[in-house]
Amino acid sequence: MKARGSISVIFFFLIGMFLIAAPTLASAGEGAGGVSDVGMTVNPSDMPDVSADEAVTPQSVPMMYSDDVVQLKQQMQGAGNLPKRGRSGAEGDETGVNDGFGISVTSDAPTLSTNFAGISYTGWYPPDPIMAVGPSHVLVMVNSSLAIYNKGGGAAVSTSTLANWFSNVSPGTTMIFDPKCAYDHWNQRYVLLALALNTTSSQSYYLISVSQTNNPTGLWWNWKLDAKLNGSTNTNNWADYPQIGFDSSTSGAIYITSNQFAFGGGFQYSKLRILKKSQLYAGSSLTWYDFWNKKNSNGSAVFTWQPVQTMSSTTGEWLVNTVSSSSGNAVTLWTVTNPTSATPTLTRVATVKVRAYSAPPDGKQKGGAELIDTGDCRLYNAVFQNNHVYTTTTEAYKWGDNTTESAIRYLKLNTSTKKAVLDKTYGGNNAYYSYPAINVDSSDNIYLVFSRYSSNEYGCVRFSGRKTTDTKMQGSASLKAGEAYYVRKDSQNRNRWGDYSGIARDPSTGDIWLYGEYAKPSNQWGTWIGKTKF
Repeated sequence: MKARGSISVIFFFLIGMFLIAAPTLASAGEGAGGVSDVGMTVNPSDMPDVSADEAVTPQSVPMMYSDDVVQLKQQMQGAGNLPKRGRSGAEGDETGVNDGFGISVTSDAPTLSTNFAGISYTGWYPPDPIMAVGPSHVLVMVNSSLAIYNKGGGAAVSTSTLANWFSNVSPGTTMIFDPKCAYDHWNQRYVLLALALNTTSSQSYYLISVSQTNNPTGLWWNWKLDAKLNGSTNTNNWADYPQIGFDSSTSGAIYITSNQFAFGGGFQYSKLRILKKSQLYAGSSLTWYDFWNKKNSNGSAVFTWQPVQTMSSTTGEWLVNTVSSSSGNAVTLWTVTNPTSATPTLTRVATVKVRAYSAPPDGKQKGGAELIDTGDCRLYNAVFQNNHVYTTTTEAYKWGDNTTESAIRYLKLNTSTKKAVLDKTYGGNNAYYSYPAINVDSSDNIYLVFSRYSSNEYGCVRFSGRKTTDTKMQGSASLKAGEAYYVRKDSQNRNRWGDYSGIARDPSTGDIWLYGEYAKPSNQWGTWIGKTKF
C-alpha cells in the first residue's frame, strides 16, 4: 500500500503542471481598452462611520479552485504518501529533501514594536485582510470594509463599508469582495482595488480608488471598469482573486490581474490590465491595455498572475506565477516593458525550476473536528527589490512523522540569472501553516506573516523573519493568538479562512507592518495589526 501511495503522488506531481483546464472561450490575446468616465471624488469624512453592514447575513465570497486542486487536497489529507522530507522538532526551515533532521532555530523572530486591533467581524467570510502603509497612516481592508488608523493605533480615524465607499460609481452588483491595496511610494499615493459581481445580471467590475495625496483621510477618486472586457471586446467571464502591483517609474503604470471564470462555467484564463499612473493620479478618464490567456512554457494556462510591488528602481514590471495551483516544479517569470505606450510588451522571460510542490491538506484546529481550508499552490503576493523577486505559497509537506501538513514555501528569484536563490519550506511538525505574505526591508531582510492552527492551537496569526546573515528562517512569534474553535462553511463545504494576509513596508521608517486573521468566539474572525523590524 505504501508503494501504491508513493506512485500515486509521483503521478500527481508529473501531471500537475498540466491539470489547469485549458481556456475554452478565447485564444491568447492582447488589446487596448476603451475610455472610462473621469474619476468620481470621494471624501472619507462624508462616509457613514461604520466598518460593517449590519444588514448583511453571513455570506462567503468566492475563491475558485480547479478540480485537480480539490482532488489533490483530498488525497493529501493526513496521508502517509509523501516521503519524510524535513526534520522533526523546532519550528523553522526544512533542511532539504536529503539532508536529514536536526535543524535548529537561529534566534527569536523579530519583535513587535506596535500592535493593535484591526477591523472586527463584518458578516462576510473569509476576511481577506490586506494593508497599505503611508507616511502617517495604516489603511486596512477586509470583506467588505476598510479602516484608516494612525500609526500609534487606537480607534480608527475613518471607517467605511466598500459599498458606501464605491457608491458614487454605482456598481449595481450584489457583492463587493476581494479587496486589495498598495501604497505607491514612488508617487506617494494609495491605490485600492475590489471586485464587484452580480451573477444574475452577469456583471463584473474592477472598482479602483486612488488617493489624491499621501493622506488617506483626504480626497480620493473612484472608477468602475468592466472586468468582462478583454481590451474592448466583451466576454461572458467574471473576475476573481485580483492582484495589484506597481512599477518604479513615476510616469509608469499600475498592474491589475485576475482569474477569469465563465458565468455558470469554469476557469478560462488569467488577465493582466495595465493602467497609466498619469491618468490615475490626475483623476482623469482611464484607458487600459489587456493581456489574457497566456501560457506557461509547458502549455498550461497562467493562473493567479502576481504583479510585483516594486521596492527598488527597475525597468518596467515583473510578474510571477506557479505553473500550476495543484502541483508542479517551476514558476514562470514575466516582464512588461514600455507599459504606457500604445502597445506594451509582455514577455515570458524564464521558467524557473524549483523543488516539487503540491496542494496542501486542510488544517486541524483545536476544539473540534472541522478542518480549516488552507488554499492551494497559487502565489499569494510578490515584491521586487535589488534584482530579486520575493514570493510565497503553501504546499503539502511531511516533516518527521507520517502526517502530511500544510507548510509555507518562500522563494527569492534572481531576475538576472533567472534562478532561485532561496527555495525553502517553512513550518513545524503537527501544525498547519497557510495564507502567507512576504516582504523585505531596505537591507533585504525577509519577513513572513501567516496563519497557523493545529489540534492544540486555535486559528491565529503569526510572523517570522530571516536576516541576510541567517541561514534559516527564524522561529515565529505571535501577532494575535486564536481564541476559539471556528467554523464558517461556504456552499462547497469549505471551512473558509484567509484568503490572504497583509504585509507592507513603511515608506518613512522602513518598518514592516503585518495584518492577519485570528479566530474569535461564536464562529467569528477578528484581525490584528502589528509592526516589526530587525
